[in-house]
Amino acid sequence: MDDIYCFFERASLKIIEPVLKEFKSLSTISKEYRKSLILSIDDTSLEVFGKNMQGAKKLHNGKKYFNGYHIVFIGLSLGKDFRIPISFRIYRPDTGETRIHLAAEMLDEIVPILLINPRMIAFDSLYLSKDLVGVIIKHGLTWVSKLKKNRIVGVSGNDYEKLTDQLLLFKDKFYYNLPFQAKVCVERMKRLGIKIVHVLHKGIGEFAMTYNEENSIIACSDKKLRQKRIVWFYKLRWVIEELFRIMKQCIAFTKVYYLEEMSST
Repeated sequence: MDDIYCFFERASLKIIEPVLKEFKSLSTISKEYRKSLILSIDDTSLEVFGKNMQGAKKLHNGKKYFNGYHIVFIGLSLGKDFRIPISFRIYRPDTGETRIHLAAEMLDEIVPILLINPRMIAFDSLYLSKDLVGVIIKHGLTWVSKLKKNRIVGVSGNDYEKLTDQLLLFKDKFYYNLPFQAKVCVERMKRLGIKIVHVLHKGIGEFAMTYNEENSIIACSDKKLRQKRIVWFYKLRWVIEELFRIMKQCIAFTKVYYLEEMSST
């Protein structure tokens, strides 16, 4: 079964070599344009056909069951103009590794060999965890993510006063008195016309919290950014969805066959 995964690992190396060559040309672009350079983390399922597709699992995409592979991707994009998959791993639940662990491993491998540090690492709420955030912080990078509505967060003293109209003695602390579910906090923010607050999650650390037009809660580790900029960075994450569409249409996974060497005895 491991043969098919070795194939994908070799394919990953084939992808990253030309990507790095292309990436060198990005070092000549302006610093202003470089601010839109992000790495996006997401996963998708690829349906395969045939009895000899080794390692394929029964999956469900919300509409139907099928045989295929669940793959975690990291895509590189420069605004909306330049996008390419840069690394991927097959998610294998039987190994005990989670999608978060796979994403953290890939990020740890990719960042040191990039000529330019990405401005932001973008991902969905599934990947917002202590393990992945730890890798991002280790490399001195920032992240933006959707935040689950039921996350319990502590609100900074200054913002807590604005949300509750209470005077606090220690404004440099974080307060959980409500308790503050992210959803409750954002509802109060909207009523009071507050666009962004600084919060603390005990497993993730400090970050800025805001919301977009779709009422999704957005978290960002760069607390200096304004609401519009945070929402814009998270919106760029959706570029990876276009990568998935292109890969599924242009890469013929349905015509990949597994050949096994026959014994001579």
